[in-house]
Amino acid sequence: MQKKNILILFIIFINLSFNTLSKNDKVIRSEDVEFRNGYYYLIGEKEPFTGIIEFQDESGKIMKGNFLNGIANGIAKTYSSDGRLLSETPYENGKKNGKHKRYYPNGNVELEKNYKNDKEEGMRISYYENGKIKIIGKWENDVPVGKGQVYDEEGNVIAETIYENGEVKILEK
Repeated sequence: MQKKNILILFIIFINLSFNTLSKNDKVIRSEDVEFRNGYYYLIGEKEPFTGIIEFQDESGKIMKGNFLNGIANGIAKTYSSDGRLLSETPYENGKKNGKHKRYYPNGNVELEKNYKNDKEEGMRISYYENGKIKIIGKWENDVPVGKGQVYDEEGNVIAETIYENGEVKILEK
């Protein structure tokens, strides 16, 4: 009798787990949602949407983003029309927060930059297709600041940049 009860509880647990997963992993196309009062809703629904919304632009690029209670929350990924990953952007409560990455066609990282509350904050690194650093610099509150370096494809510094009040001055090496 006890084994039967445990089996029944296990089956109930598995069913609840699958229902929760399928509910949260719901993928909806952008034409099935509407944006109202700062939140995304399934058309005709009263509660904000939770799941994945897939947006497609006129060039065929696809962006898939996670939404929690109608607000972007999680990693948004953009793909080319042929399915190649182009970029990843983390969102928290509808704002960009964390490390954004953009990719070359070969899969190598082209650009890394950090966001804090929707503003670029921290190091920005751009790479050559071979993976070596191309440009590195610092950003604060969406503005480049301080010194940065420009490298050739072999990794040698070929120039330095100095940002003052958001304007760049290049010093050749």
